[in-house]
Amino acid sequence: MNKFNFERIKKNIFGNSFRFSASIIVQVFYLPLMFYTWGPVNTGYWLFLIAAPQILSFWKINFSEAAKQELTLRNGKNESYLYTVSLFLTFFVILFFGLIYFTLNILFLENFEIFKTTKVNYFYYIIVIVFFSFSLDLVSNNILTLSQYKGKIYKSEILIGIFDSLEKITIGIIGLLTSELIIAAYFYLIIKILKLFISKYLFILCIKSYI
Repeated sequence: MNKFNFERIKKNIFGNSFRFSASIIVQVFYLPLMFYTWGPVNTGYWLFLIAAPQILSFWKINFSEAAKQELTLRNGKNESYLYTVSLFLTFFVILFFGLIYFTLNILFLENFEIFKTTKVNYFYYIIVIVFFSFSLDLVSNNILTLSQYKGKIYKSEILIGIFDSLEKITIGIIGLLTSELIIAAYFYLIIKILKLFISKYLFILCIKSYI
């Protein structure tokens, strides 16, 4: 094993450890922070809202992983073609999930007892924003997976760890300033947009081997 590969392995181990550690630490404080700032009712609503689109993706359809393997085998050849195909298939999955998600919300959501007894302001706007944010996250993760084809996994792992932590901390703190979940949804969306742009930038740098 040469020195370059050894250094890359150390960095990848650090990246995975960073993401795991950040996830553990944030999860310990996330729920107490949410209950303190938002209260149990709004916390329950928020957890339901962000979990609903993620539940639909339990199939783990990961076209970017297949594209990453092809990029690795081809030593980066035809990266534009593979990236485009992977992104197109990801958008197809988002459309498929979206049809199911919004159909279920429109037809059945009001039948839940919790939504009969408590009103959430701008509820359907929040549903749309959360799903759009979820879709951006799928695209970001697609890009980050593709950026790993040169073996530099630590970059995407660190980025995901930072943004997962930022998302939870920000949403928790926002509860100190407002009781409107629509504000939390806007910040949730802003964080996902920022993650998408940085993921794209990281992908470009990895393709050009600048980092």
